[in-house]
Amino acid sequence: MLLPAEPYECNPQAGCDDCTIPSMEEKLMRFVWLLVLVLTAVPLAGCEVAEGIFQAGMWVGAIMIALVVGIVAFVAVKIRG
Repeated sequence: MLLPAEPYECNPQAGCDDCTIPSMEEKLMRFVWLLVLVLTAVPLAGCEVAEGIFQAGMWVGAIMIALVVGIVAFVAVKIRG
């Protein structure tokens, strides 16, 4: 089996019907779309991390408020007591 000279060159022996080589513009557009895909995927993964941090922060805040309310109630009971 003969290997094509260029990566996009057609091999008629393999039964290829479309023997067109992509133009420079098509190659550039493929690169741009790949770049857009990568640049949108990376921040989305960062959003999941930020979501986890804020979820943990929410629970820590809720626990702190419950502790403060409990301490105030405990002090109020001791003062009246």
